[in-house]
Amino acid sequence: MSMAPGEADGNSDSDVLPDDGEVDPDYMLSELHRRVFLHNAKEAGKPARKGGQTLIYKVGQIVLLAIPPKNRLSVEATRLPYRILTVVKGAYTLLSQHSPLKVRHQGSTLLAIKTQEDFGIPMAPPAKAKLITLPSAVTLANNRKSISA
Repeated sequence: MSMAPGEADGNSDSDVLPDDGEVDPDYMLSELHRRVFLHNAKEAGKPARKGGQTLIYKVGQIVLLAIPPKNRLSVEATRLPYRILTVVKGAYTLLSQHSPLKVRHQGSTLLAIKTQEDFGIPMAPPAKAKLITLPSAVTLANNRKSISA
């Protein structure tokens, strides 16, 4: 036997709505508030679509940087290890095995490493080390020439 909505708790639609067929404005307002509250609660439970949860990384920590597909071959790693050199307003300067990167990267492109392995990355950049771009760092890490060449 199926029940109409509201009958399970003893309230039927006829108990809530007035007899003349018109809907009480106070009832409509409270129902609207209830629906907005439920929608907001549902949306708050969803993870952020862009960027995800922001994590704070420490200077000296080893992280994995996401490498865009246009900067790597299909058989190469999608992430490479880097050490965090500096943090400025949530943007991180990274150090590869060879040299520091020119551009700062957002925390959403980084992934923390749980192990204490250092991947051969020094704690500080070598003296007189030139800043390199991400594509240059990828080519150095994979021991190959540039993709565009």
